[in-house]
Amino acid sequence: MIITIDGPSGSGKTTIAKGVASRLNFAYLDTGALYRALAYTLLSKGIDIADIAAVEAALPTYCLKTSQDRYLVNEVDTTAYLRTQEVANASSIISAYPAVRAFLLPVQREFAEKQNTVCEGRDMGTTLFPNAEVKIFLTASPEVRAKRRFLELQPTEISFEELQKEIVDRDKRDMSREISPLIQPEKSVVIDTSNLSIDQVIEEILSIAQGPRWEHFPHQADVGIRGIGKTIEEAFEQASLALTAVITDLEKISPKKSIEVSCEAIDREMLLVDYLNRIIYEMDCHQMLFSKFEVTIHNHTLSALLFGEKIDQKRHKGAVEIKAATYNSLRVHCFDSGTWTAECVVDV
Repeated sequence: MIITIDGPSGSGKTTIAKGVASRLNFAYLDTGALYRALAYTLLSKGIDIADIAAVEAALPTYCLKTSQDRYLVNEVDTTAYLRTQEVANASSIISAYPAVRAFLLPVQREFAEKQNTVCEGRDMGTTLFPNAEVKIFLTASPEVRAKRRFLELQPTEISFEELQKEIVDRDKRDMSREISPLIQPEKSVVIDTSNLSIDQVIEEILSIAQGPRWEHFPHQADVGIRGIGKTIEEAFEQASLALTAVITDLEKISPKKSIEVSCEAIDREMLLVDYLNRIIYEMDCHQMLFSKFEVTIHNHTLSALLFGEKIDQKRHKGAVEIKAATYNSLRVHCFDSGTWTAECVVDV
């Protein structure tokens, strides 16, 4: 599972991401620190960060690694130097360079895609991991963010007013850059941290990450459906909702009538496909759509109640017709956090 946490400088991304990763026993990736590590190295080598050509020429000579909250460039640990305002401003500048972003992209993806990870930065849910299971966008007022950064930098010679102006200026740079600008990711949850404690924000994200939900993901000409829940039954129920949502708006379906179904298979993956195809069969056979599901699973046997109503052509006008659930991208899995996912591709 990948959880992305995006947001402007000072919104609390680093503290919150570390807290969420710790609570879920996930790996933590601070992508901003990778940019800072690169920026610090460029500055320490006397390279003018405003000189795009000079920065690009230096990139092939660097090898970046991150492990256990340490950030190494050519095996030199840069971690202790990453939180100065000079490095922060420099990283904001180089992060707008396409060559720099392309240089760091494989480092970030390789880290996150091989383990459960909480990633924080400014384009996690938009560019790096657009299909992440959970996307969060943190925000806070410029004044609150400046106060946080001012306390973090103590002792410092920079005034609070200067720092607040730098934060506002950085927001403008980050939001207006051509490559991966700072924007709210699609299907992300916005959390304003201005008046919330660290624990309150962490708990809210945990409730989102561990709570039941469904989503679609792209797969060539077809549609991927995914259900996520605290139990395998919840994950199957959410996958059922994702299936119906391919056809029409769930809110337009009233759960007036119930139909009982059951199926058995050799494993959980086959059980998911058989169950979803049974729903498709019941839709076609009874000319119904369903918006509520109650699933019980014992070993590899499933029984379920499907709640819905007769198709109304005016209210339930569908954009596509579902042919069948397939074995493509088929997965039923329980993560280390205890969260279940049930997913596959449906032929449309």
